[in-house]
Amino acid sequence: MTAVSDDALRQVFVSRLPEEASEANIKEMFACCGRIEEIKPQYDAGKGEKGYLVVYTKVSSARSACALDNSVLAGVNIKVTGSIVQKDQEAASDQVVGGVEGMKAILEQQSTATPGEQLMSLIQNNLATASGVTTTVSELAEEQRKQQEPCRICTSKLHPTEGCPTLDTVSTASSSSSSSGRKRRKRSSKKEKKSSRRSTSSRKEKKSSRRRSRR
Repeated sequence: MTAVSDDALRQVFVSRLPEEASEANIKEMFACCGRIEEIKPQYDAGKGEKGYLVVYTKVSSARSACALDNSVLAGVNIKVTGSIVQKDQEAASDQVVGGVEGMKAILEQQSTATPGEQLMSLIQNNLATASGVTTTVSELAEEQRKQQEPCRICTSKLHPTEGCPTLDTVSTASSSSSSSGRKRRKRSSKKEKKSSRRSTSSRKEKKSSRRRSRR
């Protein structure tokens, strides 16, 4: 990258101006970009045209002024150039070159692998793929074996053991049996309570009759 002084980066050159353009016109047009330090009239004898060198106090202002290139002044498209534009372009170019060089380095590292290393990498990738396929095949085989295996409860081949309807029957019967047992226990408990109340009442009557007989 070409070394450019800070003073040069703060300057822009305005050319291709209409004949009636004055320093006041230039100041009015370029003051919006930042604080102007000075404006110097310039004349290009080779091209036979006049221009103005606009010096800003900040580099950022000169960069903004360069954006006015090809703007219209008094019906004429003016030209604005500056060293800051060239510097920005060189910086962008260096970034692109750096990115390309980095990519080249990666590709070179990959290309330096020996045929044996490349073959080993290929084998490892294939083994990983084959392992995944083998696992899938084993799972499918196990599932198919379960489907073909007869039911261990009713020996039917129409359904697996887990889906045997006998399980539902046994479960229902067990539930019904449990319900019947609870009902029987409730009735027995009621009978015991009634019997207990009767015996208590009978004892009370006997005591009462004894008392009457004594009197």
